This record gives sequence, C-alpha cells and structure tokens, in this order.
Amino acid sequence: EGTLTLTDAAGAEALAFQAQSPASLEGAWEITGYLVGSGETAAVTSPLVGTQPIVTFGPDGIVSGTAGCNQFSGGYGIEGSDITIGPLMSTLMACADDVTAQESAVMQALEGAATWSVSGTTAELRGATDTIQVTLSSLSATPFGG
Repeated sequence: EGTLTLTDAAGAEALAFQAQSPASLEGAWEITGYLVGSGETAAVTSPLVGTQPIVTFGPDGIVSGTAGCNQFSGGYGIEGSDITIGPLMSTLMACADDVTAQESAVMQALEGAATWSVSGTTAELRGATDTIQVTLSSLSATPFGG
C-alpha cells in the first residue's frame, strides 16, 4: 500500500519508505528564471532583486500568480509531458518600468511553454523548440513524498 518496510533479523522494523507521488506541477512554485527576447538574443534571466515571482498550478486547471507587482491568472492543460498555458490575464496596477517589463516577459514565457518536467523540487517549462521558457523551484514540496 505504498510503503516498503525493511526489518532486521529479529523482525523489528529497521527502515520504512513511503512511495512518492508521480511528478506533478500542481502547487506553488517560485519562478527562478524566465526567457527574455527571441532568436539569437534570447536568454534566461533571473527575477529582479526584491521581487518574488510565483506561479501556482491548481488542480482545477487554473494557473495564477504574480510576476512582481500585478496578479495574473488563466487556464492550463497537461497531457503527458505536454503543457499549454493561457491566455493569461493580469491586473493593471501601476508598477516600476523594470517590474512591468519583467511581468510581460514572465507571462510571455509561461504562455510559450510546450513541455514540462519536474526533478526533485525544481521544474522546467520548455518551448516547442526545447528552449527553456521558465525555471521553477517548489514552494510546497515535502521531502520523500511525505
């Protein structure tokens, strides 16, 4: 039932392991990098100091978060390792120009995602040409599936 128990020679429990859930994007993630630009000038950059962009993938197919100042939300769908995100909508609060540029780039990078993968407490969203669109670090991970 999802548990592996190792016993010693006397039959006493020595170690117990819980099966981990399959990798999932569901939950809250800190955006640690996002694609800026296109073509040969495209590069993955870190968020601005003092901002903490967060994206949450809900069990209901809704993705939401903040890219530094405004809130955004939209739909997402996953089929195997394929993902579609958006269109995303955002609130319209006035923000510093550099934060506004970050928000635009983050939303564009999320909407450009075509595949996803999770490794431990990190995830990558990649575009159709396998370019990294967004890198993520879990805010809701618990070690060993527990």
